[in-house]
Amino acid sequence: MAKLVVLKLTKGDFEQGFQVILQIGEDGATPTTEITGYLPPAPSIPIYYDAWQLAHSRLNLPRRIKAKNEQVTNASIGDRAQLLCNSLKAWLNDSNSFRAIREKIYEKLHVNDSIRVLLQAQDTKLWQLPWQLWDFFESYPLAELAVTAISYDQLPSKTTSRNKVRILAILGDSTGIDVEADRKLLSSLPDAEIVFLVEPERLQLDACLWDETGWDILFFAGHSLTEGELGRIYINHHENLTIEQLHNALKTAIQKGLKLAIFNSCDGLGLAQQLASLHIPQVIVMRSPVPDKVAQEFLKYFLQAFASGQPLYLAVREARERLQALESVYPYASWLPIIYQNLAQVPPTWQSLKCLVPKVTVPKRGFAGVFLASFAVTTMLMGFRSLGILQVLEYKAFDQMLLLRPLVKKESPDSQIVVIEINNTDYQKEQKEIQKQKQKSLLSKSLSNNSLAKLLEILEKSQPAAIGLDIYRDSRTSSIPQNLLNRYQGMQNLIGICKRPDPPYDNLGFPPPAGMQPERVGFSDVVADADGILRRQILFMTANNQESCQAEYSFSLLLALNYLSQKNFNLSLHHPDI
Repeated sequence: MAKLVVLKLTKGDFEQGFQVILQIGEDGATPTTEITGYLPPAPSIPIYYDAWQLAHSRLNLPRRIKAKNEQVTNASIGDRAQLLCNSLKAWLNDSNSFRAIREKIYEKLHVNDSIRVLLQAQDTKLWQLPWQLWDFFESYPLAELAVTAISYDQLPSKTTSRNKVRILAILGDSTGIDVEADRKLLSSLPDAEIVFLVEPERLQLDACLWDETGWDILFFAGHSLTEGELGRIYINHHENLTIEQLHNALKTAIQKGLKLAIFNSCDGLGLAQQLASLHIPQVIVMRSPVPDKVAQEFLKYFLQAFASGQPLYLAVREARERLQALESVYPYASWLPIIYQNLAQVPPTWQSLKCLVPKVTVPKRGFAGVFLASFAVTTMLMGFRSLGILQVLEYKAFDQMLLLRPLVKKESPDSQIVVIEINNTDYQKEQKEIQKQKQKSLLSKSLSNNSLAKLLEILEKSQPAAIGLDIYRDSRTSSIPQNLLNRYQGMQNLIGICKRPDPPYDNLGFPPPAGMQPERVGFSDVVADADGILRRQILFMTANNQESCQAEYSFSLLLALNYLSQKNFNLSLHHPDI
């Protein structure tokens, strides 16, 4: 499952500590978890980082930076790297004030989740730190970190359907480095249309960025550097540019669909910061001066993984981790690559960049063929239905829908309906009472007439809209006491039941209660489906003149109509064919 983790360090500094807001949720959805924590003061961390970066930049290696190299031993840089590593791990793993953040992360994430971790920080010094040293990334092998700005926006961009990824590859000033290797790697990409600009003039570069078709990926190889927070690229041996100088051209390229910029050059965080102000979706840069061999190997590993279908973040992680094999010659190469992410954007895949529109070939058929096929299918379905072949499947589909109904819509009991149950315990209790009083003539197979009369008297006091008497009663008027007979005749909201014969199980049926007007009696008959399950109710039925139950309407329908009439909803029922 794809997850998005956002760590917001928007308040504080290394001297005072940082407030941390953690958000966790499904990737592409609103966060479902948010808590606040705190990272304590750590003034030594930026000092250790600066010392390591200075030593790393002075290693005597061929680099993609316009700077003078000074020899530094691997031993001295190793000591500085260890100090940085130990202090960063202690800060993230051992701080009590950060414990709630750590515990919540481990609680909400699974080791098999694909996780994008976004570091949203005001202090860009935090962007420079090698966050991959955090134990979290060891525990979650499908997680990778990107940095993101405090302010972000999603610019409207043009989507063009095409079956190749369009790449603008700028091969800038190559003095002392081998950009030809980058060119060969790009040329080997599948499903890619690549335009190479070799040491272009500014006008040529600007014109390409304004290209009407648009670009998916912008690639730069050559020399670059960061001065303070200002990134600068050397497009040829005599000309260099800042992002601000390309502002309008880059903004237009982004609006026309540019999704990813890769700067396979030195010290690119300044470039990322400037591109962030243009709301570019994603940028891949190097934190520090990068050796030529490291830049080439990273590009190779990344493009292989990304073009084969790996998600962008996992492709970067795989390429970054594979750089470890070079670290005996190029120390700390795996610390260098970093992603900048616009928080409003979703990372692309190689497939989505291609915007493949599959060609569907529709076989040409004459009208007669289509008509015959439609007629045959319709006739077959009608035949199956008439024979009942589809009935079992229809029953199962209906039953499944009813089982799912409580999950889709939670329904509570209707407070306007009261069900009074007369169970076997009530019946036995009443019969024992009659026997005690030695009135055996009152013994019956149902609730006694006197008890029913008392029950109706109590219910009438509550002034219900309708009362349904779902109990079969004696049909002989002579056997009914006058008080119950008065209830039957006087309570116009009382609905009784009768039942039609059902041979061979029941040849007689049950007549309506004696003394109750016929229009206030409904039948209780039901019809089971072929599998013995009740799914339907009969609403209307014409009676045989010989039957004792002459009710036209079902008990449930009559009760509902009576209730609705009390609420001023009068319905007219017409059934001339019944």
